[in-house]
Amino acid sequence: MHRRSLNMARNLDDDLPAQHVAMLAAMQRMRLGLLAGDVTEARAARDVLQGLHAAHIAIEETELIPQLPAAARWPAKVYLAEHAKLAAMLGEWRDTLARQPARLDQPEQRLALLDASLLMQHLLEHHLEREEKGLLIETRR
Repeated sequence: MHRRSLNMARNLDDDLPAQHVAMLAAMQRMRLGLLAGDVTEARAARDVLQGLHAAHIAIEETELIPQLPAAARWPAKVYLAEHAKLAAMLGEWRDTLARQPARLDQPEQRLALLDASLLMQHLLEHHLEREEKGLLIETRR
């Protein structure tokens, strides 16, 4: 392995788990904003999550997924489909939050949005776990 490739592999080994932590933190920030009825905060957190997600998949889809072995635990199409699904969900949440006032005073409104956000949270958690147990390990070999 060339020195540049070795350094890039080390950087990815460090950067991607840190990106996972940042993405989960942004998701939590969005949900806490919803819980508090602070839609402005939820929008800002969703925007951060979208930016992190875009940067994250750009690295994975150019640097890691092409290196995924044929005998990988999960094929590339699984990671790509999850990336696309998360991107679509982030777009749907942009639209959902844009339709809301800056502040939600009714607890029922806050709870409904918080409950609706669980699907994206679960997909994000599941996807990042899959990457950590599959993609990141299998492309290190």
